[in-house]
Amino acid sequence: MNCLHKLSQKGRQCIYQGPPGNVASYLQAQGFEIPPNNNIADIALDVSIEANENDEILKNLCTAYMNSPMRKNVLDMLTNQNDMISSTNVENHQHLYEINAARSGIREIFYLSQRTLRVVRRRPTLAFAQISVSVILGLLVGTVFFDLEKTTDPGVSNRLGRCFFLIIAQIFSTMTAIEPFIKERSLFIHETEGGYYRIWAFFIAKLLCDILPLRVIPSMLFALITYFMTGFARTASQFFIFLLAIFIANMFGSAICFFAAASIGVF
Repeated sequence: MNCLHKLSQKGRQCIYQGPPGNVASYLQAQGFEIPPNNNIADIALDVSIEANENDEILKNLCTAYMNSPMRKNVLDMLTNQNDMISSTNVENHQHLYEINAARSGIREIFYLSQRTLRVVRRRPTLAFAQISVSVILGLLVGTVFFDLEKTTDPGVSNRLGRCFFLIIAQIFSTMTAIEPFIKERSLFIHETEGGYYRIWAFFIAKLLCDILPLRVIPSMLFALITYFMTGFARTASQFFIFLLAIFIANMFGSAICFFAAASIGVF
């Protein structure tokens, strides 16, 4: 024990702050009778009990400490520490405390992508369900809006309804993205709080190895079925514009699902 800090029970005022070996001599200087070869802890306890029972003794001890060199040393030490942690001093020595990540962001994305691909591979039913839903919805939409008339009335209203139904079908087909992220959220919070990887690295790996494989292939199948069954213009440029619109709608639905999964506490 290098330092003893003693507080009174009444008012929690400091009555001693210094080396334990000086306790006996300090208390003797304050008028206390200290038996020789007594334990320091017992001495401090006896004086503390006596001071708590007598307000005059407590007042004298507090006054003695306030006027002692011990308190001045504590104040000087605190002043020096405040100077060391001042904003100016921190800025001047900031280069000494730069924290560099143990690995690069690209390396984190690489390993997170590997793990995400393993998770996707272990859940083949999810990919199969996503593809099946896209094919069934594509056939349903293609049957309902099969080869629409290219007229003004009622062709325009029918084509608007077709576009609306296509977007809604794509957004609702992304509902399967909610459950997996909810199950991974506790692990994600634990790992990011532990500094295992950066947050943006996790979401980039999720985008590249989970969202894109499970959304691009079903979106392409859905677009191939509905585009040619519903009577869109048979040109390559128009088809790729349609495919891009379907993919963006799918990504928008996935983003909504991730937002909902991040907001739900229990599933």
